[in-house]
Amino acid sequence: MSVEGVFGGFLQETDADITDPVDGGKLAEYFTPEKTSDRIVQFATSFMDSYAAIHPDAAKEQQLSGFRELIETAVDAGFGQAKALLGDLPDEVRSVLDETRTLVSKKLDEYFSRLVEPAAGEPESGQEAA
Repeated sequence: MSVEGVFGGFLQETDADITDPVDGGKLAEYFTPEKTSDRIVQFATSFMDSYAAIHPDAAKEQQLSGFRELIETAVDAGFGQAKALLGDLPDEVRSVLDETRTLVSKKLDEYFSRLVEPAAGEPESGQEAA
């Protein structure tokens, strides 16, 4: 696969030239663990409404747990495939990949915690508002 095939969207979005040290910096900034984990989590969680729509008879808790299991399995598979494709990585690159994976897990935990916990001021399920 060509560099353009891998980075085509980024290159079009930023008009970056990855052979130029300045534009190469844009590429490095685009692929930080924080930003990459944000993109992964935003993409993965964007399917929650679709998952709920195809499981309309399931309780919300069942929908959440099923969806969580689905995307966590997919994320694990994706990271496994990336590691297999990339092969033996230098320590610096491996640590970036590991940090990205850790951040994805943390952000998914936060996402699901927000969906499960009632918003401030709202009664918990089974309790009536005062």
